[in-house]
Amino acid sequence: MTNWTPQQNNAIYASGTNLLVSAGAGSGKTAVLSERVVQRIAQGASVERFLIVTFTNAAAAEMRARISAKLADLSESNPGDRHLRAQTARINTAEICTIDAFCAGLVRENFETLGIERDFSVLDTPDAQVLQHEALANVLEPRYDARSSAFTRLIELLSGAKNTQAFEKTVQELYSYIMVQADPLNWLQQMCVLYDPENESGPARWCEILQRDYEGGLQYACNMYASIRASLTPDDCMFDGYSALIEREEAFLKKLQAQLGSLAACRDLVQNFSMESMPRSPKGYTSPVKAALSAVRKFVKDNILNAPYLQIDLQQAREDMDYLYPCVCELYEIVRDYSAELLRLKKEQNAYEFSDIAQFALSLVADFSGETPRKTAFAQELSEKYDEILVDEYQDTNRAQDFLFTCISNGHNLFVVGDVKQSIYGFRLAMPEIFVDRLNSYFDYDPNEPVSSRIYLNKNFRSRDDICRYTNFLFSKIFSPQVGGLAYDRNEYLNAGAVYPPAENACISLRIVRDDASAAEDKTENEAQAVADFILEKISGGMTVSDKSSPAGVRPIEFGDFAVLFRKGKGTIEKFAKVFAENGIPVAAENAQPLFKTREVMLLLSLLRTVDNPTNDIAVLSVLMSGIFGFSADDIARLKVQGGAVRKNLYTLLLAQRDHEKVKRFLDFIDKYRNLAVAVSCSELIIQIMQDTLFIALMASAGEYENSRMNLMKFVDLAARYDYGDTRGLSSFLHYIDRILASDAVKSASGDGGSNAVRLMTVHKSKGLEFPFVILAGTASRYNQQDTVKRVLIHPSAGLGMQSLNESLRCRYNTLAYDAVKKEMEKDAMSENVRVLYVALTRAKESFAAFMTLKDPEGSLEKFAGKISFADGRIDPYLCQSAGSDSALLLMTALFHPATAALCAQPPHLSEIPDFQMDMKIVSAQPLPQQEATAGVSQPDPGVLAQFTERFAFQCDRSLSKIAAKRNASELDRVSGDLDFYFTEKPNFAQAPGRAGTLGGTAMHLFMQYCDYKAAAANLDGEVQRLHRENKLTQEEVRLLDLEALRAFFASSLASRILQSSCCRRECRLLSFQPVSAVENMDSDQKILVQGIADCIFEENGALVVVDFKTDRVKEASQLSAHYSRQMAFYKTAAEKQFGLPVKEVILYSFSLCCGCKIEI
Repeated sequence: MTNWTPQQNNAIYASGTNLLVSAGAGSGKTAVLSERVVQRIAQGASVERFLIVTFTNAAAAEMRARISAKLADLSESNPGDRHLRAQTARINTAEICTIDAFCAGLVRENFETLGIERDFSVLDTPDAQVLQHEALANVLEPRYDARSSAFTRLIELLSGAKNTQAFEKTVQELYSYIMVQADPLNWLQQMCVLYDPENESGPARWCEILQRDYEGGLQYACNMYASIRASLTPDDCMFDGYSALIEREEAFLKKLQAQLGSLAACRDLVQNFSMESMPRSPKGYTSPVKAALSAVRKFVKDNILNAPYLQIDLQQAREDMDYLYPCVCELYEIVRDYSAELLRLKKEQNAYEFSDIAQFALSLVADFSGETPRKTAFAQELSEKYDEILVDEYQDTNRAQDFLFTCISNGHNLFVVGDVKQSIYGFRLAMPEIFVDRLNSYFDYDPNEPVSSRIYLNKNFRSRDDICRYTNFLFSKIFSPQVGGLAYDRNEYLNAGAVYPPAENACISLRIVRDDASAAEDKTENEAQAVADFILEKISGGMTVSDKSSPAGVRPIEFGDFAVLFRKGKGTIEKFAKVFAENGIPVAAENAQPLFKTREVMLLLSLLRTVDNPTNDIAVLSVLMSGIFGFSADDIARLKVQGGAVRKNLYTLLLAQRDHEKVKRFLDFIDKYRNLAVAVSCSELIIQIMQDTLFIALMASAGEYENSRMNLMKFVDLAARYDYGDTRGLSSFLHYIDRILASDAVKSASGDGGSNAVRLMTVHKSKGLEFPFVILAGTASRYNQQDTVKRVLIHPSAGLGMQSLNESLRCRYNTLAYDAVKKEMEKDAMSENVRVLYVALTRAKESFAAFMTLKDPEGSLEKFAGKISFADGRIDPYLCQSAGSDSALLLMTALFHPATAALCAQPPHLSEIPDFQMDMKIVSAQPLPQQEATAGVSQPDPGVLAQFTERFAFQCDRSLSKIAAKRNASELDRVSGDLDFYFTEKPNFAQAPGRAGTLGGTAMHLFMQYCDYKAAAANLDGEVQRLHRENKLTQEEVRLLDLEALRAFFASSLASRILQSSCCRRECRLLSFQPVSAVENMDSDQKILVQGIADCIFEENGALVVVDFKTDRVKEASQLSAHYSRQMAFYKTAAEKQFGLPVKEVILYSFSLCCGCKIEI
């Protein structure tokens, strides 16, 4: 029975009012949410009376499974309770879904009211982009023809020097932004009204933003001067000089604070003030006071005396509004017309984006026709349908979703769970301020007060105590309402609830990699090497991690225990993977690149383009020089020379030389598939090409088999979806691909790397995961500020920020609106940066390390020490706002820990010693040794030359030179040089209708690799669908599965033996050195390394049984036995060596024969 904390109990049993649960990282919010539903059902509620909304399909499936399992246990404990039995049976009818699925269901039920078709589909990103491009062209074309003055001015403002792509992108971004608002066009209109010259609310709002920022800077400076003054002592030789300087400048700042309401008064004060030079100190004088005073005076010069607030010119602002208002109105009309045209095209296609479906749903429950929105009659009916509405991850909702939930709630049955500190999806237009507003407006939970209440879950059941302590230490200093969205107080603290064995060393590590002038040029690879050394040091040093299954409670740390996280993965993860591979560290890199830029899909596209148009020289050349046809550069040159005409295309030259063997093979290929292309669908054509060319095997030969296969299957799925559309044919499909090619919207598969591999991923990818050891790399990289330098800035409360144009100088300049909106966006971006850091740190279970590369580590520490030396244990929000990287935040907070004392010449005084250990070091880069070039060529020494000649005259036996030092077990039954198996006729099963040969076999093996045997035996169809939902199987692979053969296996005696085994190993990697004579027809005592993966090895009566699954189409078992004898003999020998138990049986299970075949060895 679970021991719930008091706060968890409140969250489970509280009723009768709206509840907000602020659940910190690792606090068990999913368990609490599912338990709340179960307890409500146990009290008599029905599952149909709940709406449970999660963030992802996987989370919805997990929630349903948890509730189902708990209800089943409860029903079993209470066999006489008919209500529980009935609810358990009806759990699959419960509304447990994503917000997108809920909206889609609501819209389908009310399609007639909305005037749309019920059987609409959801647009994929590539298809949506095609429609968006068409809609925008339809809207802009007449405007380009008319060329009104407002439109011409708008184009000049928002377009680049060479094209109008920037302008068109602005329209699309603005459309995407308004679609997450509750009333999209009305919101945009209100933002445009702020530019109306007759409206004073715009300048007032923008001035207030800049004034508030200026006030924050003033407060920070005053606090610093007061702290420095308080720290001065009379025995300091600079006491008099510094005191007088501080008194004068502090008085000036206080006058500015008093005059903040008057811009003119503040400007006069600044203009009449000049900063004096620092008093000269004696030679050799060093003091934290001096460093801190220098730092705050520099801040005053840069941010107080030259602040944007003081540059406000209201007359210029009104002139800018006069100039821009017609442009803003034109932009509104373009977005309005684009929205209508895009919706028209979508209706023609009977397909919509999720944002459209959400707006449809919202229009059913909300009426925006009046001055204030109100619930519809349908919303009132819907409110009575649900006893409770439970929403997870509420910190990532938007205005449209929030208003939807408000409308369908009855006012006291909304239960929302979230953690604003983990809201990191601003790029998806999540609005954490919605959660914060609810949190601030609700009251602390009191069972006697029926008001909207908040409950904090701050017991962490994931991380070691020191991880929790460091998290609280770090974020209590940098989180604030201004930075992060809320104050990190005791309610937000993580309190360790997990139990771990005592740590042997510090659980927190900071590593500063010195960027020496002599180091390697690439800083990323330099840091990657430092991280690789760190990981290898931990493994070789005998570090342990907790393991409850081990008798000692711990086990040695492995590569698979590490996760290296990055803010941005593109380019960085590839370099880390390369360096790790050079150091022998296995990696699983989850960094999906654009699908159409992967090697395998690019070549497959070239094949298709060649079939569609053989005169496309670029595509033809790519295909000819690929591994499929094997043309060399010399072959191509020879074709050109023999063709005689340089201007002829390659295809014409090839036709003239058809007698050549390679050429004939290529031309036959083209002829065959050009004929096939007019008779079959695109997906069928692609599968046939892949099968006939052994395409997957060819691509996998360069490594990353799983990635290549998944990418190709993803491309096949894309083609299959296209085949369902109105247009047909290879040419149309390639034209469709060309239209989405540049968007990079379709991503490739991510690397797996095996279970014992270091995971490389972005922080966003790691959300919801946990790892024993987390390393945050690249923390010195500057934060991304691209969103704050666009031509049009968009903010939910500040509105639109547009630059104006000086027509005489032909240059753009920032307006008051632009500066104000930019300031708000910078504040929001910094808040999200801090939250990303929080997510990264809270993924760690036992240890956390951060790496940064700095040119001058000691200098950086001294600079930060000067800024925070006399802080009161917190870092001022204004100072946090100016931090440009994670490393700045990590180092500023680290200065409050004694671990920095040895690295900083003047560390700040510590009023409180943190209660956790931290290991902090500066490490130097170790570049790879470079060979030095010699200035000239020396003559050889005659004696040495004679010795070389004598020794190198020896000729060794080269018979083994063509034998690979490492061999896969699947190759053992092929003798060296015998490649006939590559070119045999396709087996019968490959030609069977609906079966795609080797692809079908691959699908069967993948299912057996990933499936849960017990679940598959009980419900095969359900297990297939689970693997498809979790992206283990593509839709095409699901179609290719032989379900009858799988059912036969799980009903067999062999499956029964496996399920009854106490220990069953799946996908078991085996390695062993074997004599060459056992592998090749050669007499040699040399050995080579053989490796393979056995599908299944299970224990039975103290011995092992090795099972391998085969999909070969054979007539009798003896054929399998003859073909795989060496491979299975290797599995037997290697398994006995590796596990120290005898192998009593080796079984080949044939899905073709639906039976197992014992191999006698």
